[in-house]
Formats: sequence, structure tokens, C-alpha cells
Amino acid sequence: QLRDLLNPTNTGLKIKEAPQKGVYVEGITQEFVVCAGDIMEIVRVGERMRAVASTKLNMHSSRSHVIFMLACEQKLADGTEKLGKLNLVDLAGSEKVHKSGSMGPTLEEAKKINWSLAALG
Repeated sequence: QLRDLLNPTNTGLKIKEAPQKGVYVEGITQEFVVCAGDIMEIVRVGERMRAVASTKLNMHSSRSHVIFMLACEQKLADGTEKLGKLNLVDLAGSEKVHKSGSMGPTLEEAKKINWSLAALG
């Protein structure tokens, strides 16, 4: 399930791919920034919305993967543009369920996290 950490009411998100755009999430919140401080504030907001749970091994165990996509555009004096993209990915760690003591919804999350990590290779 995809979640928009900058707008939790934004549901039904889909991963898409287009030749000109590359891989993107259709309908995800996009923010305009002008300095590093703006970027860090967006990261802080997203971090506060990230799914976490307490286990025997970790009081603040991440229950999700996070992708932060930064696109930079620079308009040059001659009218041309330079474009750059940076994708930062933080994967939730795999979990030994018998050691973490996960049960109920936390157990189901652990299964999905472990499955998704295995799918990555």
C-alpha cells in the first residue's frame, strides 16, 4: 500500500512509468522548495508520519519503506534548462519474528516487509 506522508488523506496512489518522466507516483504531493531548510522541513514532516511500532528489539521499529524524490530544475540565462533527479530510499529492515515478538498487525507488517525485501533480491 502506498501512502503520501505529506498528505495522509491522499489515497489510491499508483506507481507509473513514462518515457519522458521515468518512474513516478501518480497523484503524490509535490512541494516547491528554494533552499536546503525547506527540504529538511519536508523530510521532518514525512518522518513524523512514517509508520513505526515497538518490538522487543526496537522501540521505534520502522514498519515501512520510504522513498524521497528530489527533482531540481535550473533555468539558465540562455533560456535552456538543466534537470536533475535524486531518489533517496530507506528500506525497513528485515525482522526475525520470533526474536521481535511481533503479533497481530505488527506481525502482518513484518511479513510484508520481509516479503518485499526478498522480492528485491
